[in-house]
Amino acid sequence: MIKDGIIQIKYPTGEMNLVIDRFFPATQERVKLVFRLMRDYSPPEDQMAVYSYLSQRLCEFENMMDFYGQIVATGVKRKELREAAEGLRKSRTMYRRTKKNMELLLTITGLEVGE
Repeated sequence: MIKDGIIQIKYPTGEMNLVIDRFFPATQERVKLVFRLMRDYSPPEDQMAVYSYLSQRLCEFENMMDFYGQIVATGVKRKELREAAEGLRKSRTMYRRTKKNMELLLTITGLEVGE
Protein backbone atom coordinates (compact mmCIF):
# COMPACT_ATOMS: atom_id res chain seq x y z
CA MET A 1 0.00 0.00 0.00
CA ILE A 2 1.24 3.52 -0.83
CA LYS A 3 0.59 6.35 1.59
CA ASP A 4 2.28 9.76 1.88
CA GLY A 5 5.00 8.79 -0.61
CA ILE A 6 5.83 5.58 1.25
CA ILE A 7 5.20 2.17 -0.23
CA GLN A 8 4.57 -0.58 2.28
CA ILE A 9 5.12 -4.18 1.30
CA LYS A 10 4.00 -6.75 3.84
CA TYR A 11 5.21 -10.32 3.45
CA PRO A 12 5.03 -13.40 5.71
CA THR A 13 8.29 -12.77 7.57
CA GLY A 14 8.07 -8.99 7.91
CA GLU A 15 7.43 -5.79 6.06
CA MET A 16 9.31 -3.19 4.09
CA ASN A 17 8.63 0.55 3.99
CA LEU A 18 10.25 2.48 1.15
CA VAL A 19 10.24 6.23 0.69
CA ILE A 20 9.61 6.32 -3.05
CA ASP A 21 11.40 9.63 -3.71
CA ARG A 22 14.57 8.42 -2.00
CA PHE A 23 14.61 4.86 -3.28
CA PHE A 24 13.93 5.36 -6.99
CA PRO A 25 15.71 5.29 -9.35
CA ALA A 26 17.75 2.53 -7.78
CA THR A 27 20.37 0.04 -8.85
CA GLN A 28 19.24 -3.13 -10.61
CA GLU A 29 20.08 -5.34 -7.64
CA ARG A 30 17.94 -3.29 -5.27
CA VAL A 31 14.93 -3.01 -7.55
CA LYS A 32 14.99 -6.70 -8.40
CA LEU A 33 14.55 -7.52 -4.72
CA VAL A 34 11.77 -4.98 -4.23
CA PHE A 35 9.94 -5.85 -7.44
CA ARG A 36 9.98 -9.56 -6.60
CA LEU A 37 8.39 -8.76 -3.25
CA MET A 38 5.85 -6.52 -4.97
CA ARG A 39 5.05 -9.26 -7.48
CA ASP A 40 4.30 -11.71 -4.71
CA TYR A 41 2.72 -9.49 -2.04
CA SER A 42 1.51 -6.16 -3.47
CA PRO A 43 -1.72 -5.49 -5.33
CA PRO A 44 -1.55 -4.40 -8.99
CA GLU A 45 -2.67 -0.89 -7.96
CA ASP A 46 0.56 -0.43 -5.98
CA GLN A 47 2.63 -1.76 -8.86
CA MET A 48 0.86 0.64 -11.22
CA ALA A 49 1.47 3.54 -8.82
CA VAL A 50 5.20 2.81 -8.86
CA TYR A 51 5.12 2.58 -12.66
CA SER A 52 3.34 5.95 -12.85
CA TYR A 53 5.88 7.50 -10.49
CA LEU A 54 8.78 6.20 -12.56
CA SER A 55 7.13 7.44 -15.75
CA GLN A 56 6.80 10.91 -14.25
CA ARG A 57 10.44 10.90 -13.14
CA LEU A 58 11.48 9.81 -16.63
CA CYS A 59 9.83 12.92 -18.08
CA GLU A 60 11.53 15.11 -15.47
CA PHE A 61 14.97 13.72 -16.30
CA GLU A 62 14.26 14.16 -20.01
CA ASN A 63 13.42 17.83 -19.41
CA MET A 64 16.59 18.26 -17.36
CA MET A 65 18.66 16.73 -20.17
CA ASP A 66 17.10 19.17 -22.64
CA PHE A 67 17.77 22.10 -20.32
CA TYR A 68 21.41 21.22 -19.69
CA GLY A 69 21.91 20.28 -23.34
CA GLN A 70 20.82 23.76 -24.40
CA ILE A 71 23.28 25.36 -22.00
CA VAL A 72 26.11 23.13 -23.21
CA ALA A 73 25.27 23.93 -26.84
CA THR A 74 25.01 27.69 -26.38
CA GLY A 75 27.00 28.48 -23.24
CA VAL A 76 30.08 30.67 -23.30
CA LYS A 77 31.35 30.85 -19.74
CA ARG A 78 33.63 28.02 -18.66
CA LYS A 79 32.07 27.60 -15.22
CA GLU A 80 28.57 27.55 -16.69
CA LEU A 81 29.61 24.96 -19.30
CA ARG A 82 31.29 22.77 -16.70
CA GLU A 83 28.26 22.83 -14.39
CA ALA A 84 25.87 22.18 -17.30
CA ALA A 85 27.99 19.28 -18.57
CA GLU A 86 27.95 17.73 -15.08
CA GLY A 87 24.18 18.25 -14.81
CA LEU A 88 23.70 16.68 -18.23
CA ARG A 89 25.81 13.66 -17.28
CA LYS A 90 23.88 13.12 -14.04
CA SER A 91 20.54 13.57 -15.78
CA ARG A 92 21.45 10.99 -18.43
CA THR A 93 22.53 8.50 -15.77
CA MET A 94 19.31 8.94 -13.80
CA TYR A 95 17.25 8.74 -17.01
CA ARG A 96 18.85 5.44 -18.00
CA ARG A 97 18.48 4.03 -14.49
CA THR A 98 14.81 5.07 -14.31
CA LYS A 99 14.10 3.56 -17.72
CA LYS A 100 15.74 0.30 -16.65
CA ASN A 101 13.74 0.34 -13.38
CA MET A 102 10.53 0.64 -15.41
CA GLU A 103 11.53 -2.24 -17.68
CA LEU A 104 12.39 -4.45 -14.70
CA LEU A 105 9.09 -3.59 -13.01
CA LEU A 106 7.17 -4.73 -16.08
CA THR A 107 9.30 -7.84 -16.56
CA ILE A 108 9.37 -9.04 -12.96
CA THR A 109 5.80 -8.23 -11.91
CA GLY A 110 4.19 -9.02 -15.25
CA LEU A 111 2.34 -5.70 -15.03
CA GLU A 112 0.58 -4.83 -18.25
CA VAL A 113 0.41 -1.16 -19.15
CA GLY A 114 -1.62 0.20 -22.04
CA GLU A 115 0.60 2.70 -23.83
